[in-house]
Amino acid sequence: MATEQSTSLIIYKGPKDWDRFKGEFQSRAYALDIWDFIDPDQDDPWPTRPKEPEISSYPKKLVRQITTRAASSSTEGTIQVEKVDLTGHSTNTLKMTTEGKQAYTQDFAAYTYKDRKYETFRKSVSELTKWVLESVSPAIKETSLLPGKNLRKWLKQASKSGKRLDEWIVRWQEIMAQGQRHGIPETNTTVIWVNDLCTALAPIAETWTTTFQMVKKAEIDSGPLDEGRSEAVVEALMRTETPNESVTNQTIKALATKPA
Repeated sequence: MATEQSTSLIIYKGPKDWDRFKGEFQSRAYALDIWDFIDPDQDDPWPTRPKEPEISSYPKKLVRQITTRAASSSTEGTIQVEKVDLTGHSTNTLKMTTEGKQAYTQDFAAYTYKDRKYETFRKSVSELTKWVLESVSPAIKETSLLPGKNLRKWLKQASKSGKRLDEWIVRWQEIMAQGQRHGIPETNTTVIWVNDLCTALAPIAETWTTTFQMVKKAEIDSGPLDEGRSEAVVEALMRTETPNESVTNQTIKALATKPA
């Protein structure tokens, strides 16, 4: 059974959360000793899995028996002479030449060391990746944490989320103003544009959109937000939340004071 993401773990839902998320991200990366590979201002290449030495690439030995005879004696003897077998490949270390076996032993030791370092790196990346996926909203995950990209590219994309939202809101305001000037029904009917706006913002401002629709339900249904009030809604949303005042309270105050 698939498990749902716990909202208590999410710390990055929108622009106001970026500094906190980035600080936690960076602290965890430093603790795991992988920040140099994630820092957007660096271009250190990511470690790659080392390749195990191929036994077949080391010279195969060919042993020949050579008969010898001492100059002062008629007694014959035999000695083994090791040469490189150019007609075949090694299938194990016993088939290698002496020099080939020494080279393979050194290369395998180096491979083992690099492989241990790589596995440590991969475990650290996996741990940080798991935290990132649990710490961002579904909307940011969908737009910034693209499959096949590493953590450095994820961080770069995530840093743009706040800017993209601000740009989107400004563009939305412009379109709404144009639509209202030209009398387009969807922009002059409160229940339509408010619902559309809240649907679009829900993934990154779920609490705000839900509370706003509940608190202002009567006005939305009756339509008093029509004339010029769309800007007030967005301006309230774009304000930064302070310790003593919630986004919802700011929104209500803005709507109450904004002239229709």
